[in-house]
Amino acid sequence: MIAVAQVLSILIPWVGPSLSDLLFPTAERICVRLSGYSSKRSPEDDRDFVRQHVFESVYRLTGGSLLVFPSPGQEVTMCPDDFDTIADEIMFLLFDTFPADTLHLRILQEYAERTGSLSALRKIYVSFGGMLSGGEMAALKRVILGFPAFRLYWLTDAGGFPS
Repeated sequence: MIAVAQVLSILIPWVGPSLSDLLFPTAERICVRLSGYSSKRSPEDDRDFVRQHVFESVYRLTGGSLLVFPSPGQEVTMCPDDFDTIADEIMFLLFDTFPADTLHLRILQEYAERTGSLSALRKIYVSFGGMLSGGEMAALKRVILGFPAFRLYWLTDAGGFPS
């Protein structure tokens, strides 16, 4: 089960604590949607749902300016790519509920191939490494390290890449 607090913890660094409080209903809708996931539904549909709801809520709450205050004294105007990144980060919460079996590995691999999702690659690396060859793990590592450094915070929690 995905908790509202988990979704909000992803939103806070982007929009700041005061706006994230106002995004509570949006986070609840996202949790309901993702908690009802079925492998018969495309992960892209859920990602698009998440992106749309976060964007529309931030747009509405900022009066269309997309001006947010991630920390005191910091003013940022969000751009469309920010919402893609946020949606991908939130999708990890869904992917983290997947059991480590071949069906879910295939879903994640196909999704990552179609979309370039770091969250899907992250889940594969963290939970499915034992199902991949050494060459596949090396290729996965190279792809992951191609992402911006701020997206790789989780490597510390995972113990980094094995040498």
